[in-house]
Formats: sequence, C-alpha cells, structure tokens
Amino acid sequence: MQKQYDAALEEFRRAEQTDEDSADAHRGAGRVLLAKKDFRNALLELKRAEDLKPSDWTTHDYYAQALQATGDLDSAIGEFKQSLSLDPKQLQVQLELAAALEKKGDWAAAFDQYRRAALADASIHFRNKIVRAEDRDPQREYKAAQDRLNGHIASLKASGKASEAAVLEKRVRDMQAAPNLSEKLDVAMQAGAKAVSERRWDEAQRYYKEAVRLGEQLQPHDPRLVTALDHLGNQYVGVDFAAADAAYGRELKVIEELYGPQSAMMAQAFESLGTSALMQHDYDSAHKFYSRGVEVNQKTFGETSKQVADSLTILTRVYLMQKAYDKAEPYLLRAVKIDESLFGREAVVLLMPLGTLCSLYDNWEKPDRSEPCDRQLLTILEKQFGENSPQLVSTLASEAKALRSLGRTEEAAQVEKRLESIQAAMIKPN
Repeated sequence: MQKQYDAALEEFRRAEQTDEDSADAHRGAGRVLLAKKDFRNALLELKRAEDLKPSDWTTHDYYAQALQATGDLDSAIGEFKQSLSLDPKQLQVQLELAAALEKKGDWAAAFDQYRRAALADASIHFRNKIVRAEDRDPQREYKAAQDRLNGHIASLKASGKASEAAVLEKRVRDMQAAPNLSEKLDVAMQAGAKAVSERRWDEAQRYYKEAVRLGEQLQPHDPRLVTALDHLGNQYVGVDFAAADAAYGRELKVIEELYGPQSAMMAQAFESLGTSALMQHDYDSAHKFYSRGVEVNQKTFGETSKQVADSLTILTRVYLMQKAYDKAEPYLLRAVKIDESLFGREAVVLLMPLGTLCSLYDNWEKPDRSEPCDRQLLTILEKQFGENSPQLVSTLASEAKALRSLGRTEEAAQVEKRLESIQAAMIKPN
C-alpha cells in the first residue's frame, strides 16, 4: 500500500510541475498525504487546492479531515460546513460534521446533523443510491447517536447536573420543533421507509401519500417527489391497481419535468407500470411498458450495457408468465451475452439473467440446453457462496434431472450424491 501511495504522490507531483495552478493536482497530492497520515504537508496541498478552486466540495472535505487530524476541531467544523453548503446531498460529509460536533461537545447540533442525514437518506430512491464499502449508514449512525445522547443526558442527571441536562433536552426539542416543508417531506419519507421495514403496510401507504402531497407543494419539484410516487405506487400494487398506475404515471411526468423526456430514470417508471400491468394479466400493456424501458436504456447507455441486460431480463417476465418460453429465450440469451462480455462468464451479476434462463430451460423441458446452463450457473454459485452452500440445492437438482434425461446416469448419480450431502448438512442439528 505504501508503494502505491508513493507512486500516486509522484504522479501528482509531476502534474504540479506541469501546471502549478492545477487544483486537481494539489487536491490529489493532499488526499494521498492524508492517507499517509502526513497531515502537515496534506494541509499545505489542500489549502492550495482550496485557494485555486474554492467551489469544490471534495477539497473542503479533505481539508476538514486533515484539520481534524491535527486537532484543529473548530476549523475542521467550519470546513465540513463549507463542503456541505456547496453540495448538501453529500451525506457522508454531513455525518463527518456531526461526528466533529459531537467530539467538540455540541451534542444538540451534532444530533441535529445525524437526524438530517438520516432523513435525507430515507428520501433517496434505492435505485439511485450508490453505497461504497467504506460508507457509513446514516440510519444506523442516527440510531447510535440517539443512544449516545440519551446516555449522556442520563449521565448528567445522575451526576447532579439536572439543569444542564434540561437545557440540552430543550435545545434538541427546539431544533425539531418547527420543521420547514422540505424537512416535513424528509420526515414522511423516513416514516414510510420505517413502516415498510416493519411490514406495517397501511401506515407506509399513509406516510408516502403524505410525502407525495408535500412533494407536490415544493416548488420547484425535486427528486424526492419521484421517489415518493414510486414508493406510493409500490404500496398500491396488488391492492389498488388504478391508484398504483396513477402514481407511476405521475412519476413519469415528474421525471420528464425534472430531467427531460430522454432521461434514463424514465426506464424505472416504465418498468413499474409494466409490473403493475403484468400483475393484472394485461400482457400487451406490460410488454409495451417493459419495451419502453429497454428503449430508454439503449438510447442512454448503449445496446451492450448492463442496464439493457437488466431491462431485457425484466421484459421476459411477460413471456414466462404465459409459458411462452420460445419468445423469452432470445431476450435472455442476449442479456447473458451482454453481461458475459462486460464481466466474464463467472461474474456474480450473471446470477439473475443466467438463473432465469436455466429455469426457463428446466420448465421448457430442454435438458440439452438446461445442462450446460446449470453447469455454468453452479460455477458462479460455488464461487459466490461456497461448494457446499444451500444456495446450490435447486441448481444441483435441475442439473441432475437434465443429466438423467440425457442418459448420463453416472454423472447424474454423482450430482445427486452431492445434493444429498448438502441437504443432510442443512437439517443436521448444531
């Protein structure tokens, strides 16, 4: 790792020599020095980058981290706030700010930032959420902050500082007392997400309905209205299809209003409408909507993109429900081919299209196609879950069935023996 840091730093130093006013080069060097824990020099590089490009939120964030590492907590808090003001959607920066405020002892302000991050996180559509391995979960951070705050207040009371505890409790209450329209929307979104996680469907529907009402009032509209409409439609599907379709149809219009008629986000609304139609056995409408989703992804990302592969797999639901396997097969073969070309034959992303294709062949009673498909799927499953994982059971059963149909009884017996071993381990008491 140290060698990688040194090589990266050397690269940024060369860039600085080429252009000493390159904000990107100074920021890059500062970031590497920050990772190397050379905070003094990191501060110099990042301050230079900030002077050259004060509008870059990432530079302020890294500069804040370096300041905090050197013990200058007040300056770090100021930089975190500056970073957040430049891009309020950066929830990880908001969590960093919250942690710095808590470290300073400003419990009420810290808790408010944790709360705001959790509310904003609940308003992000899951299809648009990008989570890195190192990212902290705003919901968990908020819950942990609640526990620490309650513990701190209890500690104050136990040590005879009841008046100090009362002041802190009042500050926290006051910060939550008068939320504006935007915050009310965030609260409704979080409440809806919580209700869904606890399977309280009627409450979830009510909260998302309120979120849509608030989102419609906000002018101009923002992406949270799209998310609220999608979630509301999901709550209506299977219960009130007309209401679901109305929510998804409105979602389409808001996406077009916010992003234009060629936006990639149109695909998600078309797919939602397609699923609603499919559940009503309106196969023609379902095919039309799913096909529109494929078209949007093709225009936006290209014919050989992962997005197109995913939307092709989704489209085959129309044919699979009708057992029209011959019509579904070409779409799945194309989806598998796209993913293989992008990620390789053993990539985990193949589980969905390849698994669907293998299941199709099994139900279609095509053992000559099912067997090689199952074999490839098993390789991916073994790589992902292990050779003796229960995740392999259904595919092993399908493989054994295909081998027997092909007259390859010895191979089938070996697969069945392996299948029985895994099943025995599954029911064996610990």
